[in-house]
Amino acid sequence: MAGIGFELEKLFEKDTYSADTSAYLTAGFVLAGPWVFGVLAILLITSASFGALSPLDQTVFLVLATLSYAVGMFVTAALYLPVTRFVADRLYAGHADSFGPCYAACSLLHWLLAVPAALLLLSGADLSPVARLATVVMVLACTQIWTSATFVALLRTYVPVAVSFLAGYAVSAGGAVFLARSHGLDGALVGFAAGLSLLAVILTTTLMAQFAFPAHVNFGFLRTLAARPALAVIGLALAVGTWGDKFVFWHSEHALLVAGSLRYYPPYDMSFFLGYITVIPAYAHFLLRIETSFARHVRHVYQTLVGREPYEQIRRGKAHMLAAMNQDYVSLLKVQAPVTLLCVHFAPAALAKLGLPLAQAHIVQFSAIAAAGIVILQVQILYLLYFDLAEHAVVPALVYGVANPVLTWVSLSLGYATFGLGHLIAAFAAATVGIWIVNRQAPQLEKLTLVHYAERTLGLTRAGTP
Repeated sequence: MAGIGFELEKLFEKDTYSADTSAYLTAGFVLAGPWVFGVLAILLITSASFGALSPLDQTVFLVLATLSYAVGMFVTAALYLPVTRFVADRLYAGHADSFGPCYAACSLLHWLLAVPAALLLLSGADLSPVARLATVVMVLACTQIWTSATFVALLRTYVPVAVSFLAGYAVSAGGAVFLARSHGLDGALVGFAAGLSLLAVILTTTLMAQFAFPAHVNFGFLRTLAARPALAVIGLALAVGTWGDKFVFWHSEHALLVAGSLRYYPPYDMSFFLGYITVIPAYAHFLLRIETSFARHVRHVYQTLVGREPYEQIRRGKAHMLAAMNQDYVSLLKVQAPVTLLCVHFAPAALAKLGLPLAQAHIVQFSAIAAAGIVILQVQILYLLYFDLAEHAVVPALVYGVANPVLTWVSLSLGYATFGLGHLIAAFAAATVGIWIVNRQAPQLEKLTLVHYAERTLGLTRAGTP
């Protein structure tokens, strides 16, 4: 995403509050759009459809919308990092003509996976044919949105992306509320599916136009997957970590069965969503300041290494990079800490305003704090991937993916007061592991770079022999 970040940085040159606000709002849409703004749309539809949908229909709508996002994320989880790496390698090699065929192949493969996944999701559900079809469309649209998100950085512009998310979610929210008044649950699902489909179509059309509508496909990213399986493990582990706590609650004794086999636990799911949306400022800062600054420093260090500059210059560039990384933590805390603290303080008031039980306040608070930890974890994984240390980045990702469902399961036996605490501990435990690994690896960046160059370019082993 650094490419779009560089473009958004230009807004700060105007030195006005409106330009700064526009930059952060756009960054939030670009980086957090597929997930956080989908949550906002779902919450808006749920709150605006009280008169049009029965409580049961509202619950079914929320369950199906949530599961559509979950399935879309899991379908794309294993490939998005290998695809990103493949595209980055092609970009470095100057083979821009492979982007379109790669995007077409990736989309086709994900569609083939999304359809059976959607049918499996609906296998035991008691829904009308219209609701079933709308759900399949939602899963396909969510899958295509996640797929497109992997490629949007190649656009080198943020306007089409921001407009796409604004239009898509506006139609989702408005269409679902409008159609729910005349057609109930079926109408709400059709309206929401229409908005997601519009978003997916706009993103796909924009990317295909950028790639000159390729006439063939390129599955070269599968070779990257075979050569670097750690990238797939990272994606899957993060997806399991993201949804592990929800699945544990959905299959606990506290869960509710709706529309046949669909399982749901409203107190946790709704509270988690409310807490998680507070992380939008951190995501925006992540794109605008952290990734762009870090990418610039890493590029400089690599250029000095490849250019065989004097060691003092290499050392100075690395020192500047490490100093910037330390500043990243401070700047991220300055942006996110006030928002998180406000959420913790006003959680009971927000629940009262929404007509939700005040007993859920601690789940909202835990989720808001955990969301900040997730961003820190993602920053560490980003650092390690920039250093080409995917095998090391697997460790914090697995810690999150394993610890979240396990600790959530433990919280079930400890009682309601601890619900959400397992996710919080898992997020910060994984972030801590990530920080420790980065601090161990970053000081020897030049050595790591030269070793990787020898291994992958010159065909040498660590012993120095062919």
